[in-house]
Amino acid sequence: MFSIFLLNDELDELLLIFVDLAHILMVNFVTLHALDV
Repeated sequence: MFSIFLLNDELDELLLIFVDLAHILMVNFVTLHALDV
């Protein structure tokens, strides 16, 4: 799978965007739980 990502720049950009969104969602989720407690 790595070779596919290295060859396809568009896939790489999409992957980076997905990771960014996942990181933001994770931070928001953790922050909400921290505030709840």
